[in-house]
Amino acid sequence: MNVIIIGNIIGLLGSSFMVIGGYLKNKNHAITAQTMQLLFLSISNLILGSLSGFINNLINCVRNVFSVKNKLTIPIKLIIIILSIILTIKYNNLGVIGYLPLINNIIFIIFMNTKSDLNFKFLTIFYMSLWLIHNIYIKAFTTSIFNIITIITCLIAIYKILSIKDDKNKIIVVNKPENFTSRDVVNKIGHILNTKKIGHTGTLDPIATGVLIVTVGKYTKLNDCIMSTFKEYIAEFKLGMLTDTLDITGKVLKENKKKISKKKLEEAINHFNKSYEQEVPIYSSVKVNGRKLYEYARNNEKVILPKRNVDIRELELIDYNDNTVKIRCLVSKGTYIRSLIRDIGEYLNTYATMTKLVRTKQGKFSINESYTLEDIAKKKYKYLSIADCLDVEVIDNYPDIHKVRNGVKIDYNTNKEYILFKEKNKEVALYKKDDDIYRMFIKLEER
Repeated sequence: MNVIIIGNIIGLLGSSFMVIGGYLKNKNHAITAQTMQLLFLSISNLILGSLSGFINNLINCVRNVFSVKNKLTIPIKLIIIILSIILTIKYNNLGVIGYLPLINNIIFIIFMNTKSDLNFKFLTIFYMSLWLIHNIYIKAFTTSIFNIITIITCLIAIYKILSIKDDKNKIIVVNKPENFTSRDVVNKIGHILNTKKIGHTGTLDPIATGVLIVTVGKYTKLNDCIMSTFKEYIAEFKLGMLTDTLDITGKVLKENKKKISKKKLEEAINHFNKSYEQEVPIYSSVKVNGRKLYEYARNNEKVILPKRNVDIRELELIDYNDNTVKIRCLVSKGTYIRSLIRDIGEYLNTYATMTKLVRTKQGKFSINESYTLEDIAKKKYKYLSIADCLDVEVIDNYPDIHKVRNGVKIDYNTNKEYILFKEKNKEVALYKKDDDIYRMFIKLEER
């Protein structure tokens, strides 16, 4: 049988694994399918006379093995790149065309971990385009067809990403998952909605779950207004243990086996049902002398921790069993539940470390009306407006709306803190009370 036909049949088998890998949701399974694809393509390249294609596809198989085992570190990447360069220079038999697989290999290894879907699509187009030129040259026509199909699908995906931009002003009550930072959640939703105009109204630690209010578009300017409300938490903590982060994720510093009676615990909880001066934990983003406190902690530097006056409006014991405590608390902005738990431990002459935290309410928004990241990705959520969140009077078709558009001060008789001006049911501007008049707070209309 003709060598070109054999090479193309093997290339076709390899490309079929690429299609299979595209449908596999498990990352490791997808990488395994891609490895099989690379193995077949390396054999196809060898048969069709491209030694550099053979070399770089085999090396990419090795790269995938390290990736599956989560050992594709920067030193391993450098070794793979250097090995590719040395072998390609030594055995390349196709001149300039023979260096295309090498260029592909290097660029993909460097940028393969990009978190941007858009950037990854552009990377794939560039990667496939170089392989297309190489494959056409060595007459690997079956593989070339799959290269072209992949390029076309990536172009369609890029068009959809760029054309469907959802940066409409909105407020979303999110149920933050565990092991995500608040910024992770914001970035994830920003990718889903394809907007950079996005923020949140109160940081939750990675260990914490629950209500995180995310603002989109011009509503990001409302963050401070929404953040100032009281927050409700359900927290669990363990007595007799202290960590450097004040939660279970940190390094254990001190331990004891002191037994605390339920009566003493209730006394301590009642003691902190008040306003008091709370020391900020060192593992926090509060700044001292222009640096965040966690930077001091990570560098083992001593720093005087600032104190804040916090208001513990409600604090009650839910459960106590075998030195594990569960409480509900309603607290003011800036309260660290980790610090509150530490202070309860100190009052009892023992230690206490938070093991679990759920924010169940922020202001009037409850976890029962929140949405998961999966809900938002599937568009199965409802978003809120300014009127849902603030003490606002809504005025539609105001006679002097041109003054509002120009930011003129408005004298209006209402006891509401904010006025939302609309025209034909479209938001124009939000005004805020300043003594006896209202001033422009946020211009919402796009003109």
